[in-house]
Amino acid sequence: MGKGAGHTAWQIRLQSAEGKQLMLIPGVTKDPTGALSGRLLVLSQGACRSLDYGGQAVQQSGKMTHLRLGQSVLTDRGLWLHGATPELNLQGTVHFGPFLPVRYPLHRLPGMDCHQKVLSLYHQARGRVELNGDVFTFRDTPAYMDLYAGKKLPRQYFWAQSLWRGSSFTLAVARCGRLSLCTAALYYKQRLLRLSSLSGARVERWDAEGAAIRWGRYLLLTDVLSRPDAAGECALRVRLWRDEELLLDHRDMLATVWYRDEKKTDDS
Repeated sequence: MGKGAGHTAWQIRLQSAEGKQLMLIPGVTKDPTGALSGRLLVLSQGACRSLDYGGQAVQQSGKMTHLRLGQSVLTDRGLWLHGATPELNLQGTVHFGPFLPVRYPLHRLPGMDCHQKVLSLYHQARGRVELNGDVFTFRDTPAYMDLYAGKKLPRQYFWAQSLWRGSSFTLAVARCGRLSLCTAALYYKQRLLRLSSLSGARVERWDAEGAAIRWGRYLLLTDVLSRPDAAGECALRVRLWRDEELLLDHRDMLATVWYRDEKKTDDS
């Protein structure tokens, strides 16, 4: 985190061997005096719970992927989780395999006030986590991690992420002034496809129900099939066309989607 006030958060998505999703969002906020506070959001099966930390309980190294919140440690090598409140008991250890980082971080798009990039589009996780008695087992199952840093998201913003065996997909669309800009990445059949407004991709449509992105011969369609719950989980369909050839048609019942549409209330 930089010298000024601001917020940094990581999104960590894990798919368990039992077919369940566990999403962790650790975050650190620095106030104008330089004091740090932290929060760990735990999202799974329609519920969102949190653990709050302050003072010496929050420690972040110079590396963007090393954070200590209380007795929990989160790094690019894995997670060591230990947190308990009357409403939440989180325990476990997860080790990560090699990361697959992706270029085209969202902060490079014109007009963006935040820094968001994919630290790992796809890596494998191995370990075990227990959340309020519910067990999540990871046996080289897929995982994802990204980073957000800044003061605020765009007024209108769409983000989607899907994991399945050997594959991963993410898409972000933001309104910057009068422009709709995007960045997307698909890892499928051991190949990586990157699309971005910076490389000529064009947003043909987008709203809370999905988006259509065209890049040369490719057309990427993302459709939200069910309303996201409190944990952001929903059904998502991802299709990729090259001219008239359908390269991918994937439905994920445990995808994650965030949508923000803050209408302007002034002339700014």
